[in-house]
Amino acid sequence: MPFFLGMSFFGICTAILAYMGMSNEGGLVINGIISLSAKQASMFFYAMALASLGMVGVALITIFRSRGQRRNVELRDRELVCPKSGMSSTILKIPYADITELDEQVIQHSRFLYVHYPEGKFSIPQNMLASKEQFQELVTELSARVASSQSSLH
Repeated sequence: MPFFLGMSFFGICTAILAYMGMSNEGGLVINGIISLSAKQASMFFYAMALASLGMVGVALITIFRSRGQRRNVELRDRELVCPKSGMSSTILKIPYADITELDEQVIQHSRFLYVHYPEGKFSIPQNMLASKEQFQELVTELSARVASSQSSLH
């Protein structure tokens, strides 16, 4: 959903900036520092429209790439198997014994489980799972398996 909102925003920006470039008849002063002639101002608006269009393209590519990739989180006997990120095609296989910390955070109404391990950390977003309940089950079960593997090492 955020990519669709961003894509819509930048699509609207593209249209407005392109219109501003086509209909511009005057100069432009940016922050009282940079003065542009009418032609330079039009070129500025076109460049900004092109940059906005590029953002729409990036969002489209990201959406299409993410649709074709596997987004499963698996709790196997001895390891967690999941994508490195919501957009990555890299699949991580991390033994429970290697997980050093689990940290759950809410960022702008979205829940994430951060998994820390010796090579770094990654997040599992709640929207990767079918429901809030499944996410909570994942957090609970993964916490139990990590605790169990840590206690068996001592």
